Amino acid sequence: YFTALFQATRLLVAATAILICCLILVAGIKESAWVEIAFTLLEAAGLVMIIIFGLPYLGRVNYFEVARGIDGLFEAAALIFFAYIGFESVARLSEETKDPRRSIPLAILASLAISTLLYVGVAIASVSVVGWEQLAKSEAPLALVASTALGSGAFKLLTIIALFATFNTVLAIMLT
Repeated sequence: YFTALFQATRLLVAATAILICCLILVAGIKESAWVEIAFTLLEAAGLVMIIIFGLPYLGRVNYFEVARGIDGLFEAAALIFFAYIGFESVARLSEETKDPRRSIPLAILASLAISTLLYVGVAIASVSVVGWEQLAKSEAPLALVASTALGSGAFKLLTIIALFATFNTVLAIMLT
């Protein structure tokens, strides 16, 4: 997403993101948690925006068509599997949590449920607006969906939100 918006090498962007995350983590667990919360809310807002952008396009495609056959189905299943890796990392923060026996299972189940609803909604909206062929070729697929639905301004907005989402993931992994 960064290279879609700015011209910079991926190595420089990755190294800078890691350095900024380290500085946030050194500030403390509370500060890191607040950054996580803010970025997660921004990320969720971006996903909800994609769903809303896709509403007028619903029903334009056959959602049960398996365009690439059984191979495509297994490739999609592998991507979905990797999308859910990391939810268990919440348990690693149990020492920093009040009432972890209650809070941690609720946090994991709630995050799984909310993420599943968002993933399904975004997937349906995305293929409704753009189609799987264009999504597969795009380096910034959600920004492509936004720009197709609303124009180039939406491309920049969703690209920036996607950058925050990626940064949030790096910060969460480093935090746990």
